[in-house]
Amino acid sequence: MDDYFRRSCPWRVVDECGVGYMLGVVGGTVYHGVRGWRSSAEGLERRSSSAWFLVRRRVPKMGGSFAAGGAMVSAIDCSLAAIRQTDDPWNNIMAGALTGALAVYRIWRVLQVLLTLALHLVSVIANYSEDQIMEFQEAFSLFDNRGDGKISVSQLGDVLRALGQNPTEGEVKKCSNQLKPDERIGFEVFLPILQTISKNRSTDTAEDFIEGLRHFDKDGSGYISSAELRHLLTTLGEKLTDDEEPPPPPPPSPVLPILNTK
Repeated sequence: MDDYFRRSCPWRVVDECGVGYMLGVVGGTVYHGVRGWRSSAEGLERRSSSAWFLVRRRVPKMGGSFAAGGAMVSAIDCSLAAIRQTDDPWNNIMAGALTGALAVYRIWRVLQVLLTLALHLVSVIANYSEDQIMEFQEAFSLFDNRGDGKISVSQLGDVLRALGQNPTEGEVKKCSNQLKPDERIGFEVFLPILQTISKNRSTDTAEDFIEGLRHFDKDGSGYISSAELRHLLTTLGEKLTDDEEPPPPPPPSPVLPILNTK
């Protein structure tokens, strides 16, 4: 115990951070390099390319995680040294135990979120057949422009409409309000959103729509003016932009006919 010596606390944090990053980079390079090599197709060029791709993509993040862990251990170690007014191995032991406890708590919280998502996904899949799930996945993959099995949050409305839904922008934003605008989501996140939108799908028929228009046919002629139609489209329900508004009709046709469903 008397021979125990380490650098002073401010520099100790930097040292531990650097050592953690180095360990993460070296270990990550070996792990992901072997993983990429084994999971690739036959051929030296393909295996090397796959290994390098995984190393380049995953190793910096792994090194950062190890560096953060080392910095946390040393920061707690320095805090304990200041509290106990002594710098001995027990500080390091307790710092490692506290860091492990924090990591376990974080992992437990992540597992709780994953479990909730899995239960939700199971309940969603139970409402769809296998053929429907495959159809949804096929449509979903058409909007995957990066090949990572995900789509951008901004594409949610397009994918939903491609699957026969007709959500308003407000409904799409309500379902994705917990997601970041620039975030990319996988199919397991998209499927519950699809179920929510399909439950809210309107069951109104064309006859219901035409009957609603008849209320604006004041003289019973079967026609409504284009001005009234423009007013309806721009003031009721989800408002249209100037580009989405219908153009004014040509002069010879000042009124629009209501379809006869009889």
